[in-house]
Amino acid sequence: MTKSGKTLLLLGLIQALHSSEEILFHLHDFTGRAAVRVPAFFPQFIRSGVSPEIFSVLNIMAVAALLATVPFFENRRPWAGRMAWIAAEAEALNGFFHPAAAVVLGRYVPGAASGPFLLLTASVLLFRLRRDRGMPRA
Repeated sequence: MTKSGKTLLLLGLIQALHSSEEILFHLHDFTGRAAVRVPAFFPQFIRSGVSPEIFSVLNIMAVAALLATVPFFENRRPWAGRMAWIAAEAEALNGFFHPAAAVVLGRYVPGAASGPFLLLTASVLLFRLRRDRGMPRA
């Protein structure tokens, strides 16, 4: 397995941990209260009435899709390479905004403990993708 492939797999596993933290510590419930104070920190679909169950299912599906991409990435499928770029960029932002929200709000935000690991792993993946495969094709 390539270093980029291992890092993509690790990103999926850390996202699974991150999603578990969000679900276990009720990010969905938290965002309803916090969105009034800092709406820019939280995705619109969370504030618009998505149930905790749907939020959890969407998180699990995202993790499953990320992990399912790894073998195709290793087989150098162009779409999987693009998915790796998208996932790395999204997870870098995700990993940044949870701790940032905790700092701004002055309290724990569900996802803040695992967020830095997402940011670090996503950053490493972006570096490796750029080095190994070049910029993604449109």
